[in-house]
Amino acid sequence: MLKKFTAYLKKGEPLTLEFRRFTFDSNGFTVYDSYNEAVPNRAFLSSDHIAAIIPEEQRESDSRFKVTLRNGQSFEVVAEIFNIDQPPSVRFCWQQYSHRQEEIQNIYVALSEVVAIMPVKGLQGEW
Repeated sequence: MLKKFTAYLKKGEPLTLEFRRFTFDSNGFTVYDSYNEAVPNRAFLSSDHIAAIIPEEQRESDSRFKVTLRNGQSFEVVAEIFNIDQPPSVRFCWQQYSHRQEEIQNIYVALSEVVAIMPVKGLQGEW
Protein backbone atom coordinates (compact mmCIF):
# COMPACT_ATOMS: atom_id res chain seq x y z
CA MET A 1 0.00 0.00 0.00
CA LEU A 2 1.40 3.35 -1.02
CA LYS A 3 1.32 6.30 1.38
CA LYS A 4 1.55 10.01 0.76
CA PHE A 5 4.48 11.95 2.16
CA THR A 6 5.34 15.62 2.13
CA ALA A 7 8.96 16.35 1.32
CA TYR A 8 10.06 19.77 2.56
CA LEU A 9 12.90 21.08 0.44
CA LYS A 10 15.81 23.14 1.70
CA LYS A 11 14.88 25.65 -1.01
CA GLY A 12 11.51 25.79 -2.71
CA GLU A 13 8.00 24.56 -2.11
CA PRO A 14 7.17 21.16 -0.55
CA LEU A 15 6.49 18.14 -2.75
CA THR A 16 3.89 15.41 -2.31
CA LEU A 17 5.33 11.96 -3.00
CA GLU A 18 3.86 8.45 -2.88
CA PHE A 19 5.69 5.31 -1.82
CA ARG A 20 5.28 2.66 0.88
CA ARG A 21 8.09 3.72 3.20
CA PHE A 22 11.67 4.94 3.22
CA THR A 23 14.85 4.48 5.18
CA PHE A 24 17.83 6.79 5.59
CA ASP A 25 21.48 6.00 6.27
CA SER A 26 24.90 7.39 5.42
CA ASN A 27 24.33 6.51 1.74
CA GLY A 28 21.08 8.52 1.55
CA PHE A 29 17.44 7.56 1.17
CA THR A 30 16.10 4.16 0.11
CA VAL A 31 12.52 4.18 -1.17
CA TYR A 32 10.23 1.12 -1.05
CA ASP A 33 7.40 0.27 -3.43
CA SER A 34 3.92 -1.13 -2.70
CA TYR A 35 5.41 -4.65 -2.36
CA ASN A 36 7.81 -3.35 0.32
CA GLU A 37 10.77 -3.83 -2.04
CA ALA A 38 13.63 -1.34 -2.24
CA VAL A 39 13.65 0.38 -5.64
CA PRO A 40 17.04 2.13 -5.92
CA ASN A 41 16.93 2.12 -9.73
CA ARG A 42 13.36 3.43 -10.00
CA ALA A 43 13.18 6.13 -7.30
CA PHE A 44 15.69 8.61 -5.90
CA LEU A 45 15.51 11.26 -3.19
CA SER A 46 18.39 13.70 -2.82
CA SER A 47 19.54 14.14 0.77
CA ASP A 48 21.36 17.30 -0.38
CA HIS A 49 18.04 19.00 -1.16
CA ILE A 50 15.55 17.56 1.35
CA ALA A 51 15.07 19.18 4.77
CA ALA A 52 12.28 16.86 5.98
CA ILE A 53 9.94 14.05 4.93
CA ILE A 54 6.71 13.67 6.89
CA PRO A 55 3.83 11.23 6.31
CA GLU A 56 0.59 13.02 5.49
CA GLU A 57 -1.34 10.67 7.78
CA GLN A 58 -0.05 10.42 11.33
CA ARG A 59 -1.32 8.72 14.46
CA GLU A 60 -4.08 10.49 16.41
CA SER A 61 -2.73 12.12 19.57
CA ASP A 62 -2.76 15.41 21.43
CA SER A 63 1.00 15.17 21.77
CA ARG A 64 2.41 17.18 18.85
CA PHE A 65 5.50 19.18 18.05
CA LYS A 66 5.72 22.12 15.68
CA VAL A 67 8.94 22.01 13.67
CA THR A 68 10.17 25.21 12.03
CA LEU A 69 12.80 24.96 9.32
CA ARG A 70 15.48 27.45 8.29
CA ASN A 71 13.54 28.21 5.10
CA GLY A 72 10.57 29.44 7.21
CA GLN A 73 8.30 26.46 6.52
CA SER A 74 6.78 24.60 9.44
CA PHE A 75 4.82 21.41 10.06
CA GLU A 76 3.59 19.26 12.94
CA VAL A 77 4.83 15.86 14.03
CA VAL A 78 2.71 13.66 16.28
CA ALA A 79 5.08 12.32 18.96
CA GLU A 80 5.66 12.41 22.71
CA ILE A 81 9.39 13.15 22.72
CA PHE A 82 12.26 13.72 20.34
CA ASN A 83 16.00 13.14 20.39
CA ILE A 84 18.69 15.15 18.64
CA ASP A 85 21.62 13.05 19.84
CA GLN A 86 22.05 11.04 16.60
CA PRO A 87 22.37 13.46 13.67
CA PRO A 88 21.76 13.93 10.85
CA SER A 89 18.03 13.42 11.58
CA VAL A 90 15.87 14.27 14.57
CA ARG A 91 14.35 11.09 16.02
CA PHE A 92 10.70 11.39 17.12
CA CYS A 93 9.47 8.77 19.59
CA TRP A 94 6.66 7.41 21.73
CA GLN A 95 7.54 6.98 25.40
CA GLN A 96 6.85 3.45 26.64
CA TYR A 97 5.75 2.61 30.20
CA SER A 98 9.15 1.06 30.95
CA HIS A 99 10.76 4.40 30.00
CA ARG A 100 11.86 2.87 26.72
CA GLN A 101 11.48 4.93 23.60
CA GLU A 102 9.88 3.59 20.43
CA GLU A 103 11.15 5.49 17.40
CA ILE A 104 8.48 6.58 14.94
CA GLN A 105 9.37 5.35 11.46
CA ASN A 106 9.04 7.21 8.16
CA ILE A 107 9.95 10.63 9.53
CA TYR A 108 13.10 12.41 8.48
CA VAL A 109 13.99 15.90 9.70
CA ALA A 110 17.52 17.14 8.97
CA LEU A 111 18.81 18.58 12.23
CA SER A 112 20.94 21.06 10.28
CA GLU A 113 17.74 22.58 8.82
CA VAL A 114 15.81 22.97 12.10
CA VAL A 115 15.36 26.38 13.73
CA ALA A 116 12.96 25.26 16.47
CA ILE A 117 11.00 22.28 17.76
CA MET A 118 8.34 23.16 20.33
CA PRO A 119 5.23 21.45 21.72
CA VAL A 120 2.13 22.70 19.90
CA LYS A 121 0.43 23.32 23.26
CA GLY A 122 3.51 25.14 24.59
CA LEU A 123 5.77 24.30 27.48
CA GLN A 124 3.10 23.78 30.12
CA GLY A 125 5.18 21.69 32.51
CA GLU A 126 3.09 18.55 32.07
CA TRP A 127 5.86 16.22 33.16
